[in-house]
Amino acid sequence: MESREMESTVLERDLTMDLLVSPQDSIPVRARLGYRADDPYAVHVTFHVHSASPVSWYFARELLAEGVYRATGSGDVRIWPSTVGGRGLLTVMLRSLEGDVLLQADASTVAEWVRRTEELVPPGTELVHHQVDRVLRELLADGSTPRGLSAGGGGYRSWVSTHIVWDWNGTLLHDMAAVVASSNAAFATLGMAPITLEQYRELYTFPIPKFYELLLGREPSRDEWTVLDAAFQDRYQELSDACGLTEGAAGLLAGWRAAGRSQSLLSMHEHHRLVPQVRARGIEEHFVRVDGRVGESYGTGKRDYLKRHLERLGQDPARTVVIGDAADDAAAAHWMGARAVLYTGGSHTREKLAGLGAPVVDSLAEAVELVLADEV
Repeated sequence: MESREMESTVLERDLTMDLLVSPQDSIPVRARLGYRADDPYAVHVTFHVHSASPVSWYFARELLAEGVYRATGSGDVRIWPSTVGGRGLLTVMLRSLEGDVLLQADASTVAEWVRRTEELVPPGTELVHHQVDRVLRELLADGSTPRGLSAGGGGYRSWVSTHIVWDWNGTLLHDMAAVVASSNAAFATLGMAPITLEQYRELYTFPIPKFYELLLGREPSRDEWTVLDAAFQDRYQELSDACGLTEGAAGLLAGWRAAGRSQSLLSMHEHHRLVPQVRARGIEEHFVRVDGRVGESYGTGKRDYLKRHLERLGQDPARTVVIGDAADDAAAAHWMGARAVLYTGGSHTREKLAGLGAPVVDSLAEAVELVLADEV
């Protein structure tokens, strides 16, 4: 195995992985792990490195880091640790339209490489690191004050003000039509009838298996859940690229940041899918942190994710407002001692949101106005 540090901001490691072709047989495959500080969320795995047609996959660094210790992932990439003959191995399953591929690598080698990427860009600083690189480029280019920072007498001004944690699906991203279509694709795998957007918003509850239980008349088995979730994720991946931001979202995000205020994004959408979606819509730079779900989604609530999100930010929950569209957003905020504002354009009806003990608004602009009014 060969470790390569082409630049101070690039880490690569060549290694041999075993392609599992049967329970008894495997084929050695040359691979290269790659990480770049200017793309801090992702790791790249390239196969057939020295061939004319290398094949590359990329997914969240956090997924690989967690997979060293426990099974994680529920979409196109799944990772789990195992032991064979006393040797620690990391198994990676890659899903594509052509089928599934199982590969194994030495767990200690991968864990050491992940540790070195975390020394280069510590977890929780990915977006800040990315923004610092951009700011430095702007300064070197024309000597002007970087966008989003305001010059003051003693340097750059920082505000001790309310921090907003934004939700993604159904809040910043106007994607309910895609969510319902993807849900119906999942229902079809079990012979269930499709539902309308109105029915979805009337029935939707959390955790999601309880939502399926309302429609099935029983709780789905874990095997059924795996099938349902895979069908949903596959269809949503096809439809989500066409979804735009909610009306006014881009301007609100830009304005909040331009005022020197902080905001972040926390979603239960898979992290390795979430980050490219945010980046593609040109809003990534407005957030000090972007976090998505890592690991399985069965019964996973937002509470523990919000706790970890705020801890990594060093953010006081008492000065935090969660803006989302679901009961889970309100419950997570309440548990953490934060406030919530709930938006009616997502997964719940106004009537369902009204009973959750948080202000309810019909636009994101109203939500931000409430946050500001609460500071006065």
